[in-house]
Amino acid sequence: MQRVSRPVWLVVGLVLVVLALTLRTLIGPAAAPAPPATIPSLRPTATLSQGPTSPRPTTTLEATQSTTALPSATPAAPSRTATANPGLIQRHPYLQSLVGTSLVIAWTTTGDVPGEVRVGTSIFPATRHHLPSGGWQHEASISGLAPGATYSYTVAVSGQPAYTASLRTAPTAGPVTFVAFGDVGSGTAGQFAVRDRLAQTPFDLALVAGDIVYQSGTYEQFESRYFDVYAALIDHLPFYTAPGNHDYVTGHAAPYLDLFVLPRQALRPRDQERYYSFDYGDVHFVALDTEDPLYEVSSAASDDMADWLAADLAGTAKPWKVVFFHRPAYSSGLHGSQADVQARLVPLFEQGGVNLVIAGHDHDYERTVPIRGGAPAPASAGGIVYLVTGGGGAGVYPVGRSWFTAYSRSVHHFTRLTLAGCQAQIEAVDTSGAVFDSTTLNRCVGVSWHRPGWQ
Repeated sequence: MQRVSRPVWLVVGLVLVVLALTLRTLIGPAAAPAPPATIPSLRPTATLSQGPTSPRPTTTLEATQSTTALPSATPAAPSRTATANPGLIQRHPYLQSLVGTSLVIAWTTTGDVPGEVRVGTSIFPATRHHLPSGGWQHEASISGLAPGATYSYTVAVSGQPAYTASLRTAPTAGPVTFVAFGDVGSGTAGQFAVRDRLAQTPFDLALVAGDIVYQSGTYEQFESRYFDVYAALIDHLPFYTAPGNHDYVTGHAAPYLDLFVLPRQALRPRDQERYYSFDYGDVHFVALDTEDPLYEVSSAASDDMADWLAADLAGTAKPWKVVFFHRPAYSSGLHGSQADVQARLVPLFEQGGVNLVIAGHDHDYERTVPIRGGAPAPASAGGIVYLVTGGGGAGVYPVGRSWFTAYSRSVHHFTRLTLAGCQAQIEAVDTSGAVFDSTTLNRCVGVSWHRPGWQ
């Protein structure tokens, strides 16, 4: 074989190098490998704004809508921005006491500095107080908004814009989609999985049926196991809460009452924010406290929770009435049916025309047939469906069946409900997004119930 001279090899090599460089230029560098999956941050991500400070708005109340009203279900993740100094805010803003066209926006700072909320051209100064756990809680009362309208709001600290998100006021009528869950703040993978599924689910508002944090309802537990976990939801969606027995462990729910800003409607001063009601669309919602106020209910009193509840239910003309609290009236779970709730509250539910009752305490899911007078009854005849939805994050309990059980299951989950006209669509959703129980409740002509797979 004839030997190829060295100059020829050099020429061939140079040609190959030129071809390789040309191809690399045309194709571009190799794509980087996909990063490994990570557990989502408990704090919402935010785009830092490097722009100059916006001018301080006038103090004249001009509730200018920033966008048109949303449909009945609000997307779970609107855009939000933070300033270039993330140290301005410690606990991110969260919506509280959204009642009609008014609400409170709360947040915390590390220092004693002034804060305010800007909505359109209006400014709402915040009050502040020092927390026993450290830091300063700010609370700005917002009013004068239009019903069923969407607004952008900006929290400012020391005159500097610190956080921007959106909110929607309550519509005066129409269908409502909401989620309900309880027994949540355990800091476990189950809690994060339920949270992540909630973030992918459209809803207007959320009901939290007690035991918001474990084990003792301390300031630190509320910060790390509630506010941190749900920060990317509660900044634009209203979460309404009822306390549970674990929330009561520290100072009879003192941290809970300090950190949450709830409607002050109770008859007794010491009961303020422990129970309350509000309207959203066609629904009248009632939050009750099945701890201290329940055991102070007596026929001799005229200012206890039962007296307030009877008057509240009698005073609403909304077609749907939904009550939520912690300890269940009917349950086949570990704790079982609570006799005190059955004796002291259920008669008032039946007298007041309640359609749905939502509870937690037992860490499972259970839906009853419609019940009235301690027996099955059609919804059109005043039968009430009782839900236990205590699979919000803490370890689940075993659950059985009873004469009143339509369906039960031990699983992490939340319940999604849509109330429209005469019908309520009830869906139990697990962390994979699967609907494992569903029913359509008709308060006008009776009730039907159905589980996937049943005929």
